[in-house]
Amino acid sequence: MKKKILILDDEREVVNYLKQKLEQQDFEPLIASDGYQGLRILAHQKVDAIIADNVASEMDEYTFCKRLKELKDCADVPLLVCAANATEEKEYRKLGIDDYFVKPFKFDYLFESLNRVLNQVSHKIKFKKVLVQTNQPTGIHFAEQQIKEYGFRVDVFVVPEDSNIIEETLRNQPDIVVFSALDPKSAPSIIASLKSYVEFKELRIVLYANAPEPVRRKKNYDAFLQNLKISCQEAGADGWIDSLNKESFLNLLFEYCKG
Repeated sequence: MKKKILILDDEREVVNYLKQKLEQQDFEPLIASDGYQGLRILAHQKVDAIIADNVASEMDEYTFCKRLKELKDCADVPLLVCAANATEEKEYRKLGIDDYFVKPFKFDYLFESLNRVLNQVSHKIKFKKVLVQTNQPTGIHFAEQQIKEYGFRVDVFVVPEDSNIIEETLRNQPDIVVFSALDPKSAPSIIASLKSYVEFKELRIVLYANAPEPVRRKKNYDAFLQNLKISCQEAGADGWIDSLNKESFLNLLFEYCKG
């Protein structure tokens, strides 16, 4: 059976081009010129993925995507967004979209992404949101891109080390939160607080300890670290990595994002 792809777009030339390309790849395209029409289609038939482009309507593409993610039966449908600029990408990513393209782009990239997310769904790899507290985001974003190449659906949000991790977790609603445990007084209490929220029943909490070199050389550092691990585990931490870098974070993503 052909996979059904809903196209949300009101530009006839773009629609005709996407329709032709999808049919060439043996997909069945469905067309909606605005968000209302898109929701009506989804109310009557199941689709395998959605490509949302710019529409001039009371229910534009962003409002449509937001409504879509609020619908229980449609929230997990792969969603690709095409936009005129990159300014709104962060807001779309917060909704849990699967990919974002800024015009002009090569349509081959769009179809590669479409096939990738459809393959993810067929292997039942669920979308994951990961919140990371760190002042060194480069390796984190590198690991994020690398795991996406393996077919995982992951969005990573990085916040500074001096941010309030409880407030950031409430704001971003992640599936996994990663933060520094080097403050032995606050780390266990933060863990216990997060675990007390009903909406975070399934939240995974992972700690790391990127101590500066002079601190690691101190005589009692190993004993301090071991006691800290025990305190965090007793408070309800789900995992621990001694040093947060691109390799350890990539391994963490592989471990926690499979299902």
